[in-house]
Amino acid sequence: MQVQSYVLKATSKFQDLINRFDNSTHREIDSSIMKLANDPYSNTKPLKGRYYGRRSLRIGKIRVIFAICEECRKLGALLRKDSKCVDCDEESDKTVKLFYVGFRETVYDSL
Repeated sequence: MQVQSYVLKATSKFQDLINRFDNSTHREIDSSIMKLANDPYSNTKPLKGRYYGRRSLRIGKIRVIFAICEECRKLGALLRKDSKCVDCDEESDKTVKLFYVGFRETVYDSL
């Protein structure tokens, strides 16, 4: 059994969105998200443009949008003000914040 290196924290918006999926899809998303706790940089994509500072995890046609606190802090001044978390000072560097989950066609419109 691997020890988790990162703490996963889901926003209330993320919780609302994930609960809309059927049980089978919900389990698939949960399984993929748990892997982020071990290495959130593996098999994820840094986003660009207005989403800079966030990452995307691909699960088939579904995307999970998240940020890694240590990466976000390193980017610091390069981030847009509205990209920073309101509770940033309260979270450790080893925190992964889960923001959105949805189908590729619509998830980026939610950001």
